[in-house]
Parts: sequence; structure tokens; C-alpha cells
Amino acid sequence: MTRPRRVGTDTRYWIVNIADRRLEVYRDPVPDAAAAFGWRYGRVATLGPELSVRALAAPEIEVAVGDLLPWGVSWAGGRIVVIDT
Repeated sequence: MTRPRRVGTDTRYWIVNIADRRLEVYRDPVPDAAAAFGWRYGRVATLGPELSVRALAAPEIEVAVGDLLPWGVSWAGGRIVVIDT
């Protein structure tokens, strides 16, 4: 993971976790000497497909987490399985 441009700014990092069908939002990097790279995210949120999120760059737009996830895909036994319906 690379270091954020400016520690202490309102920075967000999103991970679309397909395996767990979640959006992970990492926010507010802070210095932390004990962390691997000397910093960590101060706030972490895990959002399910029923929730929504807004990007800092376009706060007027709300996106459903479920719309970011592939439809008909699940994680089973260490592999992605496409569900044919």
C-alpha cells in the first residue's frame, strides 16, 4: 500500500471486496509509528450492499454499494463462482 499524499487530510480509499460482498472505506490517514509504513487510516467502515456511499469528489451523487458489486457472483471454497440464473 502506498503512502497517502498528505497525512491528516480528508482522504478516502475504497476497496470493493467482492468475496465478502462489501465496500471497505478507509479514511483520515494518521501518523502511527507502530504501523508498517508509519501511518494508518484513522477511520474504517465496512458497508454492505444495502447501504450507499458518496464520493468526496461528487458528494451530490449517492451510489448504492450493491451497484458496485457484480451481480450473480459469490465466493465459495476459495474461488469466485458465477451464478447462472
